[in-house]
Amino acid sequence: MTPLTTTLYFTTSTVIDWVDIFSRPAYRRVVVESLDYCQRQKGLRIYAWVLMTNHLHMVVSAEGTQTVGDILRDFKKFTNKKILKALEEDEHESRRVWMLDRFRFAGANDRRITNYRFWQEGNHVEEIYTAEFLWQKVNYIHQNPVRAEIVTRAEDIPGAKRPSYSIVYDTEDLTQFFADINITEENGIPYLNALYKGKKPICERIIRLDADRYQKGDLPLSNLLSKYCSYIIASNRE
Repeated sequence: MTPLTTTLYFTTSTVIDWVDIFSRPAYRRVVVESLDYCQRQKGLRIYAWVLMTNHLHMVVSAEGTQTVGDILRDFKKFTNKKILKALEEDEHESRRVWMLDRFRFAGANDRRITNYRFWQEGNHVEEIYTAEFLWQKVNYIHQNPVRAEIVTRAEDIPGAKRPSYSIVYDTEDLTQFFADINITEENGIPYLNALYKGKKPICERIIRLDADRYQKGDLPLSNLLSKYCSYIIASNRE
């Protein structure tokens, strides 16, 4: 057993009645942008994550004064309001009435809620004590789309071995391992290019939000590499 130097947690957040609302890109973007805010402003560190059609798995830790529980509470409160507002206004959503009815019914059973409940109560949280347990959870996260028959292999989803999903192997500054770093585009899709240890070329598809933030100077290079290229360090440990 290899102990970890940072306290990590495996978390699961699930939509009421397992409604598959995240099959729609607009609602996925709300979650991604909110997680990005939590990383920049609330001290959330995401080591691995996957957003399925009706639930979110993550391996996370927290820095600063707020706990993981505090951050998840605020994240769910914000996304609850924003997603439901967007759903109410989305006249093109064919399942809008049905979904709102499910969320309204869930809220009606809780005196603390005025209208709707989007997320199920609480968070499934497991503390991760060892590196072995960490990689077990990371593999579980990556296999979610395979088990759901979205793809036949986890590698077929952009970000499955790096994130948009994000696997962070450790907290060391990864810039020492990479050179010739640049972002290019192909068919409107951004890619992170780099040279690992001076000999291995790397080309990773990244999400548009991260590409724009990096080019504007809002996302440090070390964070960009940690998010998309740290799996290389893990798979090439000497």
